[in-house]
Amino acid sequence: MPKTPDIARLLGEHPEDVPNLGTEGELRDLPVEDVHPNFGNFYSPIDANAMEDLQESIQANGVLEPLLVVRDGDGYRLISGHSRMAAIRALHAKTPEQWETVPCRVLPTMSEEAEASAVIEANRQRVKSPALLAEEAERLTELYIKRREAGEDLPGRIRDRVAEALQVKSTKI
Repeated sequence: MPKTPDIARLLGEHPEDVPNLGTEGELRDLPVEDVHPNFGNFYSPIDANAMEDLQESIQANGVLEPLLVVRDGDGYRLISGHSRMAAIRALHAKTPEQWETVPCRVLPTMSEEAEASAVIEANRQRVKSPALLAEEAERLTELYIKRREAGEDLPGRIRDRVAEALQVKSTKI
């Protein structure tokens, strides 16, 4: 079984400055209108059939996994949960009184590079094509280089960090 990367260690030297994407951050129900997409999200939206299935699941079970967000002016920007948010918006359009809020974990503000890294890291569950894995590896490599150049202490080799984050062998990077 692959080892789950320590997101705080991967994103920076000071774990208190970078949230653990799974457990840290304040859990809140936020108004649907206050949650905005993250334009750094480069993943393709799910197809119409999968969206319909997701909407049915949310109607039957609620939102089982809170969305991950960071503050964005007067609202919040998604880190993880773009498909869930799209499904909730569709449900909200049909029955706004039932879908006024969405459960979210509000993470501390991050640097632009750390946030872009978090968007990729929060998508570990996706089934990925080799092309998507290559794109993630390229983006993470660039982000880690920028973060190191900005003065963050990112110990070890960047290739090894990227491989651990993507849960692949470093020789694949």
